[in-house]
Amino acid sequence: MLLFVATSSMSACIIPVGPEFQDPPATVDAPPYVLSSTPQVATPVTVAPNGEVDFVVTVVDPEVGATIYYQWALDYPPNVPGTTLSGGPPDEILPLGDGKPTQGALKTFPLRCTTFLASPTSGSNHVLALILADRQLSQTRFGQIDDHTGVVAPTTIWPVNMPCQASPVVTP
Repeated sequence: MLLFVATSSMSACIIPVGPEFQDPPATVDAPPYVLSSTPQVATPVTVAPNGEVDFVVTVVDPEVGATIYYQWALDYPPNVPGTTLSGGPPDEILPLGDGKPTQGALKTFPLRCTTFLASPTSGSNHVLALILADRQLSQTRFGQIDDHTGVVAPTTIWPVNMPCQASPVVTP
């Protein structure tokens, strides 16, 4: 009780707490990645001579406002002229402008014997690659970012068994 009386007679000093200042959150600068896919990434896939396998892929780029660029290729990486075949020109997913990371489904890619012309000496085992970047892909340097750094875009792959011959879409 004495302690209470002694402290209660002291004058109280209140120190106001000022606002806390923080730097704005850092901008995320990470490459886009596959969020989900059917068939699952890296799962071996067999395409029957008269069959088709549809690749359904959803991607995300953690950077708000980023455009996602992508392209399909067979027997890539590396880019070997006469062996690597393009599944068509690069495409893109635009940001929605909603302040959230860019996310979206790629156009379904139907892999069938008529999609690519594999060399008669290449056999039936191939690799299907999804080239994915947050910067424009080069039109002249297959699989590279369209700048002067020579940066090769990251790829996601599926081993593919295609026991057939087909006609080409586009060659890089």
